[in-house]
Amino acid sequence: MNYCVECGAELKNGTSFCTECGTKQPSQTAASEGKPADKPVVRPVQQQATVVKPKKPLSKKSKIIIASACVLIAALFGTHKFLSSKFDPIVKVKAIDKAVASKDSEALFSEIEYDKDAFLDKKQYISYLNDNGWESIRNDLLQSTANKESQTFNQSIYDGFGNKVFMIKTEDKILGLYKEYIIEAVPNSLYVVSNSPQTEIEIASKKVNVEIADETLEIGKAYPGKFVVNAKTTSEFGDITFKDEFILTGSGENYDELYIDLPFLKYHAYSNVENAVLYVNGKSTGKTLEDYEILGPFPADKEVEMYAEWTAPNGETLKSETITQKDVYWSTLEFIFDENAVEASTSSSEESDLDGEYKVAANQIHAFRAAYESALNLRDYYEIEGFMVKGSEADLELRDYIGKLKNENYTYEFTNNIILDVKEVKDGIYEVTTEEHFIFTNHEGKQTEYEREKVYTLIKLDGVYQIETIEINDTNRNKL
Repeated sequence: MNYCVECGAELKNGTSFCTECGTKQPSQTAASEGKPADKPVVRPVQQQATVVKPKKPLSKKSKIIIASACVLIAALFGTHKFLSSKFDPIVKVKAIDKAVASKDSEALFSEIEYDKDAFLDKKQYISYLNDNGWESIRNDLLQSTANKESQTFNQSIYDGFGNKVFMIKTEDKILGLYKEYIIEAVPNSLYVVSNSPQTEIEIASKKVNVEIADETLEIGKAYPGKFVVNAKTTSEFGDITFKDEFILTGSGENYDELYIDLPFLKYHAYSNVENAVLYVNGKSTGKTLEDYEILGPFPADKEVEMYAEWTAPNGETLKSETITQKDVYWSTLEFIFDENAVEASTSSSEESDLDGEYKVAANQIHAFRAAYESALNLRDYYEIEGFMVKGSEADLELRDYIGKLKNENYTYEFTNNIILDVKEVKDGIYEVTTEEHFIFTNHEGKQTEYEREKVYTLIKLDGVYQIETIEINDTNRNKL
């Protein structure tokens, strides 16, 4: 039996290394040759040394799992960084600022939300931002989004005039882990007024219709900027068109108004017969001159030919002279029928007995009455100025009376004017007696029907009869 020379552990014969401590053992040749064997040396047992066994290599599966975990962590971190940047409002504001500075409308509108139904010219909108304090607007956007923890949304951003330009809102994203900051462009309310009914208006490739004249109508929303506006109205007297450029700024209250001033003309109508049917450009309107409160609108750049046809009591059809809107006389278009033809076709007309200058004087009073109704309702003495002898009693009285109406909410509707008598006072001076019916409406909407008998004194000056005096002989009133 052999023993380890180092630790004294019992060893099997022929063992070259100790199985306990690993110490190499001496050769046993001497013992086999008859030499006395050495006695085993008994050494004190020392503390056994720790043997570090080599680590077992990782399996392929383990390596794949670890690698996948690393990739996933890197991907999650990268995604977090990307989403943090994507939803960072400062990044969005900087992108907006860059788009405005470079006047890149497509880049701007890819960063903000806007009303796609509103009137919008994207390039004009950027020009508006640049021209109306963009630096201040940008700074307000940055300040409003800088302190994300304490912000209360929604928030409004205003321009230097007090118009709301942007609204800042937030939305939760990805299970509420992130917040997206939405910057929405705020449009203005857009209103329109047209001086003509049935007006078609085109702005920013969109069309709207205005049915009623001189009535303010909201037609939608519009973003600030410069817009070309086209308008058109069609009547039996022709097409009237309009084109102008408007700059919408919001006026400090997110409110803009377009006034469409179509270039047209309107006139009163007079005829020396009643119930004459109006023809326009050779076609019957199917309406008598009395059916029209006013003739028009007429296009300002195109002549319209008109005449009237009248069926006499004997069944004969008479035609007036053909005129255009340029043949106006003191805001009145006159459809005059041949006096001899009218007299020959009727014997019952009160005015058919008037000849020559008598008839001219009577017609002048008819024309005056049509213009006088307009002057009263428009508060404009100019409408009748040409009918008056300048500086005469009638001129001064009516000028003063119409001037006092400017602050009154009254209306006048002339319903009938009858020539009772025409007489020549002396050469070139005539007195025309009339019976006049009209309805007066006061500021409270209360109406009174008037019937008056008047005597007009007319003097022929430069070939035209003008009014010198007006006397009221009798007045009857009837409250409606």
